[in-house]
Amino acid sequence: MKRIIGIRGLLFAFALACSFATINCGDNNNNNEKTTEKTTEEKTTGEEKTTGEEKTTGEEKTTGEEKTTGEEKTTETDGGTKETAPVDEGGSSCGSDPSLKTDVWPIIQAGCSCHAGGTGGVKFSSAAEFLALVGVDSTCNGKKQIVAGKPDESYIMMKMDGAAGICGQVMPTSGALPQADRDKVRAWICNGAKDN
Repeated sequence: MKRIIGIRGLLFAFALACSFATINCGDNNNNNEKTTEKTTEEKTTGEEKTTGEEKTTGEEKTTGEEKTTGEEKTTETDGGTKETAPVDEGGSSCGSDPSLKTDVWPIIQAGCSCHAGGTGGVKFSSAAEFLALVGVDSTCNGKKQIVAGKPDESYIMMKMDGAAGICGQVMPTSGALPQADRDKVRAWICNGAKDN
């Protein structure tokens, strides 16, 4: 009998504690609610400048200015300037979302044509064969050829960028691909290495 009362008492205490914890939840007049005021002015250069001040009734106060050019985002705060990764219109930190078939494969086909015949134990003569490298170990160091969502862990990007720890030489051997082309491949991997 004591055990039943003990469990009931414990459940009652728990329910009581939960009700006290949720009294202020959902209250639109809550004093901890943040209010934001923003002003926007657009210059003739097409650059949008947004200044905003955000206040809370607690101890924290943030004042910041954001400048967005479409290529990168810079946030100026009282503590200095912080640059973040490129952000596209959709808010993705991967940048654009290139298509394998229309954007990435033409780069690979032109710059990595030696692998159409299987040079170095790696063969991709079509976009489908290139896509098949996702999740496959490299022949050199056990790193995955392409890690969907993680270009920095993808061996193919290490080879293209000439990163430390690669076997052999930078690919392609005729000279590094232009940065813009490597960035398209990087963005495709970052966005999930999709069959698109």
